[in-house]
Amino acid sequence: TVKWYNYAKVVNLDWLLVHGNQVPSSSGNPYNGFAAKSERWHRSMPQHFDYIACGHFHQFFKVQDVWCGPALISDDDWCREVLGREGECGQLALGITEDGIKYVLPINLRDVQ
Repeated sequence: TVKWYNYAKVVNLDWLLVHGNQVPSSSGNPYNGFAAKSERWHRSMPQHFDYIACGHFHQFFKVQDVWCGPALISDDDWCREVLGREGECGQLALGITEDGIKYVLPINLRDVQ
């Protein structure tokens, strides 16, 4: 059986890794869904975590303790069909030290040739 989640430790932070499709969105807006789901996961998951990383919504965003990054594709029919907009092409890099997350670097790849 393949789990729908995994855990990772980066420096001294524990991460819950999920695809993100477990979270409902309203009109393409996953923010309220993630806020509610994050609270429930903190109470129900078998292991402690500090942050959640996901990518299902093909965009950069942060809500509470959830960090979401886009996909590495630039032509995204799923975003057009489900969210009604273009997806962002890129990656999300976080600078993490012993003191926590020190910087956030959204890497936009849309115009890279």
